[in-house]
Amino acid sequence: MPKSLKAGLQSHFESSSLSEEQLAALKKLQGIQNGNEAILSKTNNLAAELKVESSNAQRKSPASFTLSFRSLAALFLLVSTLSLSWWYQTSSDVKAWPKADAIAAEVVYNHLKQRPLDFVDRELGELNRRFSQLDFRLQRSALSENFQLGGGRYCSLLSIPAAQLRSVQGKEGEYETLYQVDYRENIFGDLPIIADGQSAIVRYHKGVAVEIWVDKGILFARTISEERM
Repeated sequence: MPKSLKAGLQSHFESSSLSEEQLAALKKLQGIQNGNEAILSKTNNLAAELKVESSNAQRKSPASFTLSFRSLAALFLLVSTLSLSWWYQTSSDVKAWPKADAIAAEVVYNHLKQRPLDFVDRELGELNRRFSQLDFRLQRSALSENFQLGGGRYCSLLSIPAAQLRSVQGKEGEYETLYQVDYRENIFGDLPIIADGQSAIVRYHKGVAVEIWVDKGILFARTISEERM
């Protein structure tokens, strides 16, 4: 085996005498070799560490990628399902009650106008007598029992003559509007009929909620005040 520089120096020093200059030069050479060996050792150690990290990354990366992909796929599926569910419910609702939005829009428009009443009376029987130009009679409904009648005026709903009834002023200073009109399916489309066990539907227009239902052959459309919400 070849001797190291240090061993060679020691052997040479033991066999011969060196001048101080020669000895200093040899020691300098020995220091350079030792420094190179240290650098090489550190380089090897760093390479080994990088190799271990690379190996760990290769082991972890597929699992992490698979987990991330599965999470994204699950999120996409959830969003898609909710979107389709909302679209289906909205689409089905529109198909079930095709004229409900138009009815609500007209009711809210006139509700906000608050035009002067033709008749001021709190008795339904007396209002029936006064609304002599209508071809139907005003009715009571279970869903409008708590409507505190204050009067009414002639109006129309989708071009059909109607009675626009107004409540007395509520505690919060609000009025409610209750429309009654002869229910004509060919004009108003399908609407929930209370006698058949169906519930009133609610539509919003300009921030105002409107309940719509059919009872005793009469179409009712009632705004919902803040007090009742």
